[in-house]
Amino acid sequence: NPGPTSNERCQVLADAIRAVDADVLALQEVESEEALRWFRDNYLADMGYEYIVSKDVGYYRGVEQSLMSRFPISDVKTWTNANLDRVKRVGGGWDEIPAGTRNIRFQRSPLCVTVKANDDYELTLFVVHHKSGRNRWHREAEALQVMEYVADMLKKNPERNIVVLGDFNAQPWDRSMQVYFRGGMIDAMTCRNHNLDHGDASPVCKTHTSDRLIDFILL
Repeated sequence: NPGPTSNERCQVLADAIRAVDADVLALQEVESEEALRWFRDNYLADMGYEYIVSKDVGYYRGVEQSLMSRFPISDVKTWTNANLDRVKRVGGGWDEIPAGTRNIRFQRSPLCVTVKANDDYELTLFVVHHKSGRNRWHREAEALQVMEYVADMLKKNPERNIVVLGDFNAQPWDRSMQVYFRGGMIDAMTCRNHNLDHGDASPVCKTHTSDRLIDFILL
């Protein structure tokens, strides 16, 4: 816990955002929409992030999932009360759910937002922050539920553009990540290994200070 946010810390974060220069930014662990607007207005006022959404995702610490966009946003949704007991675990390799565990919920619900770039193109984003720690069974249940939402959307419209992105708190070989890959999602950052003598365990691929590859953009 770094304590109160300093101007220097905000500036370093803003510099990184400017370097990426993304049209759409998915964010986790945001204090509130008010705090995010303050950050934008004070550090990113000229970046064109006119559209902002930040929602309570049911986490006991109060931090939210959020999105900043240069394009209009719509269809904002969360599933803070979703019951994950009903997800289907087919095949083997799953972590055992602790005895007596009932009424499983998302630790932090996905934030689902649709971005309309123009009249011909829309993009639906699931901003995720899966359960951290050793509770792999919980991440597996969360991933299965997210993929149910994705499958339902694609059943209604097979041409829908969908991205699941954020902090998955899991590495590519973990069962929760295999839920996404076997469900047809593609790691947009796989290209980081192309033409490089590095695999997923290489330092150039790590995305977190814990020395792990746990953040993804899945298409």
